[in-house]
Amino acid sequence: MIAGSVWFGDSTGSLSVFDLTGVALTGTSGFTGGGVGSFAGPLGLAFDASGRMWVASSNGVSEFTRQGGAVSSTPNTSGGINDPQAVAVDGVGQVWVANANGTVSVLSNAGAAVSPASGYSGPGSTPAGIAIDISGSVWVPSGTANTVTRILGAAAPVAPLATGAASGPGVRP
Repeated sequence: MIAGSVWFGDSTGSLSVFDLTGVALTGTSGFTGGGVGSFAGPLGLAFDASGRMWVASSNGVSEFTRQGGAVSSTPNTSGGINDPQAVAVDGVGQVWVANANGTVSVLSNAGAAVSPASGYSGPGSTPAGIAIDISGSVWVPSGTANTVTRILGAAAPVAPLATGAASGPGVRP
């Protein structure tokens, strides 16, 4: 990640990066890629521990370096990735993807498929996101069935943002 930056995806198929004062770090057109011209409007963004950005778009999952360069020339569609809607990274860097067809796909931190060619059974309805908790459970809310599917302990646990933090309004654990 570009230190002290905020990343946004937009419907034009680009990623824009701003510093914490709002100054654009990517110029006027932002980053495009996973192959220039093949990157559809980003739907989900997630950083891994090394600062790489993983982006879910209707064309697949793209990976960007800390500096914003596309790692591959085309989005990844292996492991059952099918119109991905959301992406999350677990504690060992595996990339979890919630697909529009209700399945869940998993990529290694190098982008290789971990899940089978059809993905894993997921929520069965259009996912509205994906998250991994500190116990390694994967959570996938359905955007149409008003349910949340919990895949118990399937992922590597994610470390909390801070340990020993106080709780209360505005405090993150």
